[in-house]
Amino acid sequence: MAERQEKRIGELEAELAQTRAHRDALLDSTFWKLTAPARRTVETMRAVRAGRG
Repeated sequence: MAERQEKRIGELEAELAQTRAHRDALLDSTFWKLTAPARRTVETMRAVRAGRG
């Protein structure tokens, strides 16, 4: 049982490392950097609407 749990932990750690690498690649992409102003605008608009609700 402990072996199976250790194997699963290893699998999950590998999956987490891969997910982090994908996230880092996205955050470093030109697309993400170019769309930052649009994302900030949407976030601001949502905050304003929530304040009025």
